[in-house]
Formats: sequence, C-alpha cells, structure tokens
Amino acid sequence: MDKEHMNQFISEYGKDIFSFCRQMVFDRRDAEDLYQDVFLVAFSKDDVDFDNNPKNYLLTIAVNLWKNRKRKYACRQRIAPVVSMDDEQNFDEVEGDISVEDEVIANIQKTKVREAVDRLPDKLRLVTVLFYMEDRDIDFISEALAISKGTVKSRLFHARKKLEQELEELLYE
Repeated sequence: MDKEHMNQFISEYGKDIFSFCRQMVFDRRDAEDLYQDVFLVAFSKDDVDFDNNPKNYLLTIAVNLWKNRKRKYACRQRIAPVVSMDDEQNFDEVEGDISVEDEVIANIQKTKVREAVDRLPDKLRLVTVLFYMEDRDIDFISEALAISKGTVKSRLFHARKKLEQELEELLYE
C-alpha cells in the first residue's frame, strides 16, 4: 500500500477504527497502540483490495491483532499478573441543541450500556461490538472471527439476553 492510499484510509476510516479499538481495549493507550498497529499492518500488505470495502479489511486486521494480544496477555498473566492503575472514562460528546440535564442523562445511559457491554465475556462482547457498534453483518463477523454464522447469531442472542437482564436490573435499582 502506498502513502496516498494510507492517508486516504486514515482520513476515511481512522475514527471508526479507533472507536472499534477503544471498544475492544479498555485502556486508551492500548487502544491507540492497537489502532496504530492496524494501519502499520495494512501499510505493510501488498494485497489490499481498495475496491472491496477497505473498512472491513481494517476491522479484520484489528480483530486479529486484538485476539493475538489477548492470547499473549493471558499467557503473561499466568506467569506474572499485571494490575492496571488507569480507570479513565471516555464520554462521547452529545451533539445537538439539548439541555444540560438531558445531556447528563444521555451520558449516564451511554456509560451504563458501555459498562454492561464491557462486562460481557470476550466472545459475546466482540460480536456485539462488531454487529451493533460497527454495523457489520453476520457474514462479515463470521468470516472475520472464523466461526459459523449460526455461532455468531447464537452469541448475539446470548449477549442480548445478558444485556437485557443487566440493564433491566439497573433500571429498577
């Protein structure tokens, strides 16, 4: 991939890819590292199909890098556990002409949903983020994760049920 295409990819898909990385990795610095690695891998590849949905290609790279990091992290945790001291929260800006109270309520609701999604097991969280937040279809998720379409649908079903239960409990607290 040449510099021109890379700059085009970053300007068109950079925000979406970073958002995806941020959903998958809880620490902002780790998300930034993953984001950079996605584009480094894409830049080093010569077989990029520019006409066939490059965002899917970049998301697939992100998923594969994330899986590899997760595997390495699990191995390292068995050897010498690491404790993270960074609990920063990321609040997205709410656009539009709304009151401060509505903005605060919307941020609280977003945070509760994000926290609930973050508590899902990795297998469920990954398909949930790809399907709902990245708006990817079942076929793409199945191919990117190398699992069957039925497994994707099953994981989405179980994720929805868990989220529904958890968010319902939060609503009635």
